[in-house]
Formats: sequence, structure tokens, C-alpha cells
Amino acid sequence: MPKLTAAQRAALEAQLAEDDTADDDDANFTGSWWEEDPKTGRRRGGEVTGRTGLGIMRKWAPDLFDVPEPDPDVKPVPGTGPKPKTPAGRPGVFGPRKT
Repeated sequence: MPKLTAAQRAALEAQLAEDDTADDDDANFTGSWWEEDPKTGRRRGGEVTGRTGLGIMRKWAPDLFDVPEPDPDVKPVPGTGPKPKTPAGRPGVFGPRKT
């Protein structure tokens, strides 16, 4: 294998440095995602974008990604948590529902 000249080596290192700092094109691909409910056998899924696929994979296989564990000492900021799913827990147009 021939050795690189100093100019070729410098050009190669510059290209590698540019590739390291360039935005990744990971979000520009699509992939198939499917899941099946083991109880009912119902399948759902379809074609998803790369960003959505990565979100799904981070949720179901966090050990494959460097997802940090939440710090138990950090208290959540009030009002930023998940919203209640029940209609009675959400305020309506005229205020909260009376139950």
C-alpha cells in the first residue's frame, strides 16, 4: 500500500474533521416500525422518519443508546410534567369539570 504524502494526509485530515463537525443525516432516512400486542395479536406500525425511529428505539431499548438515568435528587419544575389524560382532570373552556 502506498504511503500518503504530507499534502494528501493534510487534505484527508481536513476532510475527516469536516465530516466530524457536519450535521448527521440520520434524520433523513425512513424505516419500518412494527409492534404486536401479545394479548390480542393486533399489529400496528408503518414507515417512520429517522428521528421518530430513534425516539422509539431509545424508549424501548435504552441500553443500546447512551440515555442517562434521571437524577432522583432533581425535583421537576411545577407545570412541566405530563398533562392529565382524563377529561375531568383537564380544564375546559369554562373551567374545570365538576365531578
